[in-house]
Amino acid sequence: MLDLVILSLGLLIHMWALPYSFKNLFFDSIIRVIQLGYGITILAALYPSLLLPNVRGLLTGAGVGIACMLFHILWNRGALLKADKVDKRFVLSQVVLLFFHAPSEELFYRGVFFTVLAAIWGPFTAVVISTALSTMVAVVSSRRQGLWLESAFVSALGCLGYYWSQSIWAPLLIRIFNDVGFVTLTEQRNIFDS
Repeated sequence: MLDLVILSLGLLIHMWALPYSFKNLFFDSIIRVIQLGYGITILAALYPSLLLPNVRGLLTGAGVGIACMLFHILWNRGALLKADKVDKRFVLSQVVLLFFHAPSEELFYRGVFFTVLAAIWGPFTAVVISTALSTMVAVVSSRRQGLWLESAFVSALGCLGYYWSQSIWAPLLIRIFNDVGFVTLTEQRNIFDS
């Protein structure tokens, strides 16, 4: 029964936030704080060992994440980020995206949805549903179908790394390194630019 309450509340947070993802920095930050708090709370209360870094989780996350980052660099025939693009606002943007947005989503979608769904219906169902839910954010925030596929692929990798390592650090590192390759070096995304 508790599992269904956790999933229902998580789904309400997801559905409430979905239309607003990346549309307004202030509102988006509130959403991320709620996701981060909910993910940490659920894991700390029910599965505290999953929050702890372990060698398998750190190596899996770094290895798969660096492979994703290198893929983006190779796909674009090099990093597209130029030195003149890097200023204080860009660096702050990357800190927010890499160390606030990415962890909040991973703790929410992997930490809550994957963990609880895997306990109820097994890892396959958990991969499919948590990947679909997190990919919805990319679908809502971008019209680029290639981004949707990349988001689904990285989400699935995060789920598999999480399941194999039994540490939330695997999907966190996968996501951060992937986003360095895509968001920072390729897209050069700056959330503070108008």
